[in-house]
Amino acid sequence: MKSLLKTFFKLFVIVFSIAVIYHYHKNWINFIIPPKPCSEPITYSIDTFDARFGVTKEEFKKDIQKAESIWEKQTGKQLFEYSDTGILKINLTYDYRQKATDQMKEVGVGIDYDRGIYNELKAKYNLETLSFNTQKKLLDQKISDYTAQKTEYEKQVSYWNSQGGAPKAEYQALQEQKNYLNNQVLILNKDTENLNLLNKELSVTTDSLNAVAKKLNIKVEDYNTIGSTTGEEFSEGEYISDKDGTRINVYQFDNNDKLVRLLEHELGHALGLNHVENSESIMYRLNSSKNKILTKSDIVELKRVCNLP
Repeated sequence: MKSLLKTFFKLFVIVFSIAVIYHYHKNWINFIIPPKPCSEPITYSIDTFDARFGVTKEEFKKDIQKAESIWEKQTGKQLFEYSDTGILKINLTYDYRQKATDQMKEVGVGIDYDRGIYNELKAKYNLETLSFNTQKKLLDQKISDYTAQKTEYEKQVSYWNSQGGAPKAEYQALQEQKNYLNNQVLILNKDTENLNLLNKELSVTTDSLNAVAKKLNIKVEDYNTIGSTTGEEFSEGEYISDKDGTRINVYQFDNNDKLVRLLEHELGHALGLNHVENSESIMYRLNSSKNKILTKSDIVELKRVCNLP
């Protein structure tokens, strides 16, 4: 009898523990065993939030709700739900992309702009490109010199090790060379950091210059960014699903309409939707349209994913 009570108590503890875990950690269970598409709401939360975008966290939350409603109205289901511990993390991350947008606003792009603004940005681009190329050439030479000196140092160390050790004077010289090389590494790291910062500034100017050229219909090839570029395919944001979880990163938007449309697109990816071919669609690969309502192509893709008639 005592053994039976002990067994019953153990079963009770296990069942109770599972119930508590399910109640408080339902999100984790959904992460481990994903529910069927559109069968229950995807919980989301706002994670990283940068105030430099000029919107409040509450305003950003309302914009997400506007974006989610476009999908929910079509299905008649609650597809998304805000939770402080939501699985889908939504980040508002300020980097060179939004900085380019802010810079264009500062010089009047989108309000009053002319060829003079283009020439001003072009001159800035030329100076920054020259500075970048000059500093990169110097850094490349420093790295080459360091590599040669390090190779010679290692050669000397290997030689004296094969001889059972270096004489005192040689050992002292090798120690001084080692200290010098270690100091060179610090200098090279700092120079590389400075070059990367310059490259980011150049990226901002490049994006601004390309945008102004297009707005003014100036027939020029797109200016090249020496380092990373934003690209064209919804570079303003991205949906990511990997071993670290699911998240939406928002990097850039010109205005509130563009932000809501961007969120609509990325929430579509969170549901499992792919890109469609209609350039007016929310799920088109480029954020080039002003349309914020679902097209037939969007609806077909939504029905496919959610198994709707």
